[in-house]
Amino acid sequence: MQKLKLVFEKLRKQYSSIKALKPYPEIDWLPIESSGSENFSANYAAGRITIKAQGYLGAIYALQQIHTGIRSGHLADFLGHIKPRFNIRPLWIEDSVKALLGEPHKIEAFATAVLELGYNTIIVDQSNDQINLTSLCAALQSYGLKVVLKLSHFQAQHQAICSPLIPDYSDKVKSYISQISSQNAHYDFLFWESQWQRPEFLEAPGVDFYTLPEVVLEEAHLLENILEKSKTLIFYVPADEEESAQQSAIWMSRLAIDLRQNTILAYSATAGDCLLNNQSPHPFWNQLRHQIEKSFSPLMPILNVGQVPQSKGLWPLLVDDLIDEYMLRCQNEGFLGVLCVANQLPAKKGIHHCNLWTASQMMWNAQIPAFMWVETWFSAHRPDWNYNFYAPFLCQIGLLSKQLSLLRSLAKQQSAGHLSSQECRLFIDSLLIQIDALISRMDREERKCLQKSENTPLGEYFKFFAEDARFIILQILPDLNLSLPHSLKEKDMKGSLEQRSKHRLLHEQKQGKEFLF
Repeated sequence: MQKLKLVFEKLRKQYSSIKALKPYPEIDWLPIESSGSENFSANYAAGRITIKAQGYLGAIYALQQIHTGIRSGHLADFLGHIKPRFNIRPLWIEDSVKALLGEPHKIEAFATAVLELGYNTIIVDQSNDQINLTSLCAALQSYGLKVVLKLSHFQAQHQAICSPLIPDYSDKVKSYISQISSQNAHYDFLFWESQWQRPEFLEAPGVDFYTLPEVVLEEAHLLENILEKSKTLIFYVPADEEESAQQSAIWMSRLAIDLRQNTILAYSATAGDCLLNNQSPHPFWNQLRHQIEKSFSPLMPILNVGQVPQSKGLWPLLVDDLIDEYMLRCQNEGFLGVLCVANQLPAKKGIHHCNLWTASQMMWNAQIPAFMWVETWFSAHRPDWNYNFYAPFLCQIGLLSKQLSLLRSLAKQQSAGHLSSQECRLFIDSLLIQIDALISRMDREERKCLQKSENTPLGEYFKFFAEDARFIILQILPDLNLSLPHSLKEKDMKGSLEQRSKHRLLHEQKQGKEFLF
């Protein structure tokens, strides 16, 4: 509680410093209660804002939202009695969490950034048995964040034998989780990825007496019995392909009913890998709409808000359509939250920040659609990027990004003989023409309509996207047995996406600018 109070006081001083330079309204804070509640109420009268927060978490969220409302001119959207729609708002930012290991001095800035975005839960991965996560998890909890412990290293080590019906495997799971819990009690949830897709999952004595859904339930019960009531299980049912999503959707409703009431059932929002956004919705969504019996475990879809792994959040690509499509499906009380995935925490003034902030606002208040939260973000954080001007270009980037994802799928189909080389060539030529036309039009319109600014025009980041898109196409050409198109040049082949992003970062740092994506 003490650290939360210090974070709040620091943010309040920052607001006061800004208010001294700008005509911002005075904020009157009523006594803040000593609780972990996130609720607050905010009222505006006679040029002053009065805030009553039920705890320091609520005070931090209130200050962030009110400040955004003032800067954007949309203050009315943040007034009244505010209660988060979801009590659990988890963020999975693997690279940023790894960067904290061994650098405890960065934890306060990290926790503050997460809270300012509107999230309250962080995934921490036990990716190596040599890593002790105790101090990191404890530090995150001291800032009011809930911790989800993910055991990816253990699960990767035991893929060859992973059936819950094998006593030796069950004993290893019990022993490992007991050991982890004794070393590190500072976590609130245990994240477990079901191994149901692996052929070894059904390789066990007596497995013929079980159906696949029954073995999955045995796997979940194994973990529930280990954790008992001390921690909450997040049981993730993955689906690598659309076919496996169709298969699992048939029995997931029954699984949700048979799990313990406090166990959270997680699944990909899309029909396939949760990191791929170019897929249709998971068929489980439709199954839920047919579900009459509502007394099942809470649900948590996983949504790739950070464009992992396509661009790692480095493209000027808005995902408000994706956020609306899936978060608006989470209307009934059966949903506990949406697990948002990204590579890293964003800079405050970039599109990646806009996407993560918009997703969190939808978990606070879904009465306002995502595209309106995007408008608020641009007005508050990037008024120099005229949203009405850039909106059509941002929409086009979204369409081109989906075509790039489709091209990867076409490469797989072509290798299976489903498409001819000529069809793939036509698709690539069309994609390259669209990219060149977008950049040309962007340059022309920016020169004509926008005033010169010290900040980097958004159009510069469109050029980064064009470079990456050409590079991706070049990487795919060998899989399609196609030669180099005339519109691509040797310079497009230089450097990986990661190397190119590092180069951009260094370039902007030399110019004294903040890397925005």
